[in-house]
Amino acid sequence: MTPDRLPLPLRSAVFGSAVAVLLWLTLAPSDELPQVSFWDKGEHALAFLVLAGLGLVLFPRHPVRMIVGVTALGALIEILQATMDLGRDGDWRDLAADVVGVAAALLLFALARRTLRR
Repeated sequence: MTPDRLPLPLRSAVFGSAVAVLLWLTLAPSDELPQVSFWDKGEHALAFLVLAGLGLVLFPRHPVRMIVGVTALGALIEILQATMDLGRDGDWRDLAADVVGVAAALLLFALARRTLRR
């Protein structure tokens, strides 16, 4: 059984949980988060690669909606980080890294679809 054949409520719960974890990691006060020694922009790209990839696997019939939605989430996070007083800073370069991750997920999704059709 492929993931897109799972019941919609289950797929929605899995994706919603991933969004919730990402929101916590990006909006929690910086002193409450685990310290990771990875490159910041790499963390952004990887997080959005995983989120967009998960969304594309769970909802493959709606790739444009998924890509637009996940990208909009990245923009919203940067706006919230810039306006909330939690020791976080909104940065357009973080959004650019998010878009790189989303684009990588879309590329991998397209390659996988093409390979499976052969």
